[in-house]
Amino acid sequence: MNSYLKRNFALGIIAAVLSPQIGVTQAASQFTITISTPGSTISLGSELRVHVTLRNVSSDTLWLPASVSRTQAEMFYSVQVLDKDRKPRPETSYGHSARLHQFRGSVIEVPIAPGETMEEDTILGKQFDLSEPGVYIIQLSRPVSEKPEDGVVKSNELIVTLEHFCFYCRPG
Repeated sequence: MNSYLKRNFALGIIAAVLSPQIGVTQAASQFTITISTPGSTISLGSELRVHVTLRNVSSDTLWLPASVSRTQAEMFYSVQVLDKDRKPRPETSYGHSARLHQFRGSVIEVPIAPGETMEEDTILGKQFDLSEPGVYIIQLSRPVSEKPEDGVVKSNELIVTLEHFCFYCRPG
């Protein structure tokens, strides 16, 4: 074997041995997830609706399940709400069922062409106890596929403040 082949063969062996440790073998995701709210400060007791945008960043059309109503993103996303100390907020009974993905209802498969998006909402007050004012950190994730070893794609983190609203109060 000439020196060029020996060197490239040795580099190939090193890369194969090191790749699990440095993440080279992990496949790139086919989609991204972005979440948003109408504002960063919400009145306590108001509906806290999170808008979810999934973008197909692959070169193939994706077929993904979605809720018919498009207002139950929690059917296919894991929803996390943390307080300012990064402790999970208590779940409602509905939120517990949502986390375990125990749903009944209509589901559709949605084709998402390359570069296109699918948009859904989730209402956090149905899933978590948000009865206390404070700063909350929100993040959603969705499995890459039905195979757990493929991992999940996480959204951006949102920071939202829930505060008491007083119609008669004026600053200063």
